[in-house]
Amino acid sequence: MSASLCLGRLDPEWKLGTVADVSLLRPSSTLDTPVYAPSGIPIADVPGVQLMAIQSTQLAIVGEKTAYIIDKPAPPRPRRFQQQIGCALTTRGEVLFYQERTRLYVLDDNGEVCKLAIVGQEALHPEK
Repeated sequence: MSASLCLGRLDPEWKLGTVADVSLLRPSSTLDTPVYAPSGIPIADVPGVQLMAIQSTQLAIVGEKTAYIIDKPAPPRPRRFQQQIGCALTTRGEVLFYQERTRLYVLDDNGEVCKLAIVGQEALHPEK
């Protein structure tokens, strides 16, 4: 059974995003290699990213048109006879996600779908 059927949605529109923490959202000369948004622009240079109020306990999922702020999820741990608890997200990594109301469904590094509350979001206007 696919993850989308388990969550009650038959055909979600999955989008590509990049996981970023507060250090990646601010321009910095100490960053060795820039991390790119799906639009192909370094995350720190995407208009709108600098406007985001993000704390050290939060992450951003930066998509092509919108950036979402989420609280850092607990690391995954197995649970007896059930699916994993927690979410495996790597900062600077790419993820697939879709939004449904105030929730973000993210396919994590272990191939599990995590249901995360959206704390904030910002519309992005990438310049090409």
